[in-house]
Amino acid sequence: MFSLTPDDGGVDEMRLRLTIVSALLHGSRDAAALREVNSSLSSLPATTPASFLRARCLFRCAHRALALKALQTAANGEGSLSTPDARWAHSEAVRMLRAVKQAETKRVRAVDA
Repeated sequence: MFSLTPDDGGVDEMRLRLTIVSALLHGSRDAAALREVNSSLSSLPATTPASFLRARCLFRCAHRALALKALQTAANGEGSLSTPDARWAHSEAVRMLRAVKQAETKRVRAVDA
């Protein structure tokens, strides 16, 4: 039976919204993607994929400090890691944080040299 009442806790809506965010990022519409992900996070429970995509949007909009905070949230795996999307976002966030740390280390070494 078809019902208009959501019974999955907004999982499908969040997935759809995050797909839109990914498409906006792919189309270089970074500010629109950031607005969409922020709207998603304000109306639905936060998820690891949402935090990861928010970090990507923030990096692309040159908000590095906020992006690192969102990336840390995704890397900590706050929320469930039971879905493939959540596990993927978690592993990508960990990878990106590692890359940021390595870049910072190399920058410091270059300044000291």
